[in-house]
Amino acid sequence: MGGQFSTLFDTTGEAQAANGDLLGVVFWLMAILLPIGLALLIFAVPEKPATRRPVKLSAGWPLLRDNRQLRGTMIGFFLNNLANGIPAALFILFINDRLAAPQALGPLLLLYFGAGIVALPFWTWVAHRYGKRSAWGFSITLAGLSFLAVPFLHSGDVTAFAVVCLISGFSLGADMALPASIQGDLAGADADAGGGDRAGLFFGLFGLVTKLALAIAVGLGYGLLSLTGYQSGDSHTDALAWVYGGLPVLFKLAAALIVFRYLHDTESLVISSTKIKEVSP
Repeated sequence: MGGQFSTLFDTTGEAQAANGDLLGVVFWLMAILLPIGLALLIFAVPEKPATRRPVKLSAGWPLLRDNRQLRGTMIGFFLNNLANGIPAALFILFINDRLAAPQALGPLLLLYFGAGIVALPFWTWVAHRYGKRSAWGFSITLAGLSFLAVPFLHSGDVTAFAVVCLISGFSLGADMALPASIQGDLAGADADAGGGDRAGLFFGLFGLVTKLALAIAVGLGYGLLSLTGYQSGDSHTDALAWVYGGLPVLFKLAAALIVFRYLHDTESLVISSTKIKEVSP
């Protein structure tokens, strides 16, 4: 979520004042919450002793290379983050130029991220009842469908866009928890298959995919707008609307297809790591 939030700031035109306010809020949130989180991490989260010895790269690499479940999950994770990154990068432009409502920037952001936090217990319950894969796939599909109306919004349609922010923000709650939990299941299955304790490697791989997706999203979003000749402040905003609202739908639906069609529920991998090679995207 922090990676998405960091792409929201640009330095052009009327957005500068809004950026200053947002950066001020971010500063105080980080100044207050980071020390608290660090203290909780140090004193309240015990470090479990390693139960399996690390393996050499020559022995561990085939386990990663042949882990089709991991590859499929990372592809879906990449596409989902790419879909999230494009609206994050173009959010201020869309609010200022398409909706002509710069005063709504703060409330809409609060609605989006607030909905994600409030929805977190709901998605946790859905994951317990129907499985993490299904819950994550449903959330991706819901977010994608909510954006179908975005290209057709025009100046002043703030209420309609607020509904989109509420629904897509609600889906964000699943993105905050379920991929990380699935990643933990995959790391556990990998350890059971002989990979040793290398959860940190899995964490790094998913972190790399996140950064890569967000970087490509920024380049893709602004690159397509540049090809259409669009510039900040233009009165003709159809290209902006379709890049901001249309392109993420394609990536979201592609990610949902990967999750539903090519992945197994990872809870079973914790018990039987042999299933990790049975699914090929």
